[in-house]
Amino acid sequence: MNMISSPSILLIDDDPKQIQSLAAILRQHDYRVFAALDGRDGLAKAAAKPPDLILVDLYMPDIDGQATIRLFKAHPTLQHIPLICLTVSHQIDDKLSAFEAGAVDYITKPFDPAEVIARVRVHLRLHQSGSPRAEPERVPEIPPVPEGTQQWSERLVSQAQAILLREMSSPPSLGDLAHRIGTTQRHLSHEFRRLVGTAVYAWLREERHREACFRLLHTSQQLNQIGQHIGYQSAAAFTNAFRARFGMTPSDYRRAAGVRVVEDEE
Repeated sequence: MNMISSPSILLIDDDPKQIQSLAAILRQHDYRVFAALDGRDGLAKAAAKPPDLILVDLYMPDIDGQATIRLFKAHPTLQHIPLICLTVSHQIDDKLSAFEAGAVDYITKPFDPAEVIARVRVHLRLHQSGSPRAEPERVPEIPPVPEGTQQWSERLVSQAQAILLREMSSPPSLGDLAHRIGTTQRHLSHEFRRLVGTAVYAWLREERHREACFRLLHTSQQLNQIGQHIGYQSAAAFTNAFRARFGMTPSDYRRAAGVRVVEDEE
């Protein structure tokens, strides 16, 4: 007798009809489904019973999809759950904003059932294969910064992240990065761990993986082009790093999501 329970999926959408439609698609494939009509309710339900994956509508009143994603990404025990955006928009800016907020993918309305299942499957697989490495490194407790310096520290970390994302293909050293934002290497490392929960270049490594996933799913770029954009000098180096993180090659990832691109040899 198989005692392994099916993955659970949280649907967050203010339209009950959309929830009903998506739930029917997912339940046909034995996924366990529960729903919320807004971001706050979704966060409360997820905190009580964490799902394996979340589908969230981008356009909702009060708290929209981007704000909802940020709520989850700020939650210490829910931040690693993959979130897929549901959107009627075909505007690339809307989709990029969702990715910047922390979404791993998007599905355009009206839904194609086969695409829904393909996207859900691939991100559940990636999450399961990467979850042991996705846990934040345990670090000693760091005392809170003195009152009045929090905003300054957040700005430093934000500036560092912006530089690293902009120069992802050839990032500066930690010392150079600290100098450019007007602080010391030690202080930047300290504040980055305190505010982000991980080391500077461990964070950049995960951002590289996220950018790679986006480009694999939503562009026709060759593997060497994607690899060079995120800091790898060859398709082979990119493939090895991607396989080590996700347990599959970039081409396998594309195929699992139903993306067809003529690629270079891996």
